[in-house]
Amino acid sequence: DPIYRFGGPSTMDPSSTSEALGNDPVRASELGVANLQRIIPKLLQWTFEEGENYDQLEEMYEEVLDQWSEYVRHVALLVGGVDRTYRAQGQEGRPYTPVTSHRQKAAIGYLDRQVFRTPEWMIDQDILFRIEGSGIQDRIRTLQVDALQRLLSVSRMKRQIEQEALLGPDAYGLQEMLADLRRSVWTELDTGSPIDPFRRNLHRGYLDRVQTLLEDGAARASDIAPLMRGELKAVSMAAEDSRLASPDELTQLHLEDVITRIDEILDPRD
Repeated sequence: DPIYRFGGPSTMDPSSTSEALGNDPVRASELGVANLQRIIPKLLQWTFEEGENYDQLEEMYEEVLDQWSEYVRHVALLVGGVDRTYRAQGQEGRPYTPVTSHRQKAAIGYLDRQVFRTPEWMIDQDILFRIEGSGIQDRIRTLQVDALQRLLSVSRMKRQIEQEALLGPDAYGLQEMLADLRRSVWTELDTGSPIDPFRRNLHRGYLDRVQTLLEDGAARASDIAPLMRGELKAVSMAAEDSRLASPDELTQLHLEDVITRIDEILDPRD
């Protein structure tokens, strides 16, 4: 009876994590973000105290961003996730069940919509210029890079490799996930649109994470390393085509830098 289901904190079971609501982390998190988007325009009014400074406004704004990060954590657990139901011998069914490929792919869709596309609703000038002189680009980069690090963790990626080995075409394999992630993070390479400062930061964060992965012994001892090198080569080729076609000078310079960095990552020299 699922009403009696229980479990402890888990880094691979999306149904056993703190502060999670419902049986669909993607749907619950979409609703949660919608609530946060309603809160932001009200923060100035709700934190107003005549003659006081803006410390409370800053605190509440940061609480909103922290809650948003919780939703990212809930959703990311679906990717490479494994549901665990405690069972004794003699009870029907197996304790471990990989999360379906459909649910894993839906999680990547959420991260595309809510994380890797710049969350414009966070960039409220009425709030930002009351709590800081600068820093929103760094805030958003930190949030996005944290999501990338969660997604591109060695343990998660190894589970995806294993699930594909066991389940075949029924699995959401690592190669498919990485291709979906590339299309999300590097959208401008397909659309040819100018790349703004927030997205340039995301691109650099992606390259930083991949470089760290390729230096990780566990990643190098698995399929992770060759797949990540393949992703970098795909990004580099698309970046060169996009650079040549782009009329925007800053986008051209950014893509030149991307290509140079990828060359350095793939062929490091002391």
